[in-house]
Amino acid sequence: MSLKFFFNRKGFVVIFLSILGWLSSFYHLYGYLFDQTQNRILFLIWFGAATLILGICFYPWYPKKDRGHGIELHFEKTVVPVAYIMVFTNILLFFNVLVMPFLVLGLLIFFLILGVNAILLTFYFKDQDSMPPSYFVRNFHLK
Repeated sequence: MSLKFFFNRKGFVVIFLSILGWLSSFYHLYGYLFDQTQNRILFLIWFGAATLILGICFYPWYPKKDRGHGIELHFEKTVVPVAYIMVFTNILLFFNVLVMPFLVLGLLIFFLILGVNAILLTFYFKDQDSMPPSYFVRNFHLK
């Protein structure tokens, strides 16, 4: 079994882990609504950052013929670490392990991803060129 099975951004495992991460996060979100610990605030920020990342990833930024290129390729690649972090952290929450360090580490990774996403989206909205995304990578210049 190759690593592509576990890390293919369009593969079954990553999609399954994304769904599992979302469902378990909603389960814990409901549980933390009535909790008054510091983990509640960290979890809410963590959940918001993960939701924002995945929301950006699944939004169609280009027309159908250009899907999966340009910034969408980067956004698709960020689904893999976010899915694994969400599942791992939620497993720790299920077993009531000291989860604060993992929430902080996950938040650091999420904020790094969100920073890169913000830079890419800034350039995306400033770009006025009519060339399709990944013009040279897709060899449109040779046609």
